Amino acid sequence: MPTYDEVDFLIERTIKENEKNFICKCFQQATFYNDIPSMQELGSFYYDKNEYDLAECWLTKAASKGDVVSQNTLVHFYEHAKPNNEYLEFWLEKVTNNNNNQEAANKLAQLYYNKNNYEKALYWFSIAKNKNKISDVIAKISQNAEEIVQVADKIV
Repeated sequence: MPTYDEVDFLIERTIKENEKNFICKCFQQATFYNDIPSMQELGSFYYDKNEYDLAECWLTKAASKGDVVSQNTLVHFYEHAKPNNEYLEFWLEKVTNNNNNQEAANKLAQLYYNKNNYEKALYWFSIAKNKNKISDVIAKISQNAEEIVQVADKIV
């Protein structure tokens, strides 16, 4: 009768073989056949394994070809796994434009709002139909305009 360690070793080896077969199959389909779902599968597989460089590579390939799942995954990726506001803005805009995604538009507007870019914030909040935030942005714009006038009065 095999020991617990021997059984554990066999199970672990089987899992690794299955992962290896899965990766090989997806890689072949993604590279030779330009198969978008395989690119997305590889990206998600590597993301789940915290291998972020490989995940980013495959998800970007699939997302660039219009894969909505990969686009949304990249939004999450650049928010949490590998924070990068420039790429986050890019993919939020893609997700919003391609899918009429109000949540993505709201996140994008909030990014611009936090950067004091009220013109873009107002635009994206209007796309998100977030009336409360639109009021906030208009108030900020008005406040900034008053501050500018006060500074200009002091100069003149």
